[in-house]
Amino acid sequence: MAAYQVLEYQPTHLTSLISETNWARRCWNAGYDLANRAELQNAGGPPIDRSNTLRSWLLKLSVSEALADDIQVSISCGACGEVLPVPLAKIPELEKPAITIGQLRKVWRAEPCTFCSVVGEKRFRVWVD
Repeated sequence: MAAYQVLEYQPTHLTSLISETNWARRCWNAGYDLANRAELQNAGGPPIDRSNTLRSWLLKLSVSEALADDIQVSISCGACGEVLPVPLAKIPELEKPAITIGQLRKVWRAEPCTFCSVVGEKRFRVWVD
């Protein structure tokens, strides 16, 4: 069994992913051959920060985690061009732990545009500042 050690504690899911990635990169840079092949953790390189986070990471966060990490979400319509910011804090508390941003994306993209009622033209944007 492999030995492990907790090297750092982080307050949120996203900061934990960033920390894990940076530790993996440090190890690769030092010449260790890691079994971890996750994207951004599969090779050495400079440290990453919030601006380098992967969209795939953000889509896997629960609404509660996204709120804790100050993730921004908006929906835009390709037909009419309107952009609607999504206030994650307004999603009912009971749903937050179980719903991921990616699951919300699937539901919202299938609904008609709030402004022009066209279906299938919504684009979902998720980012960190």
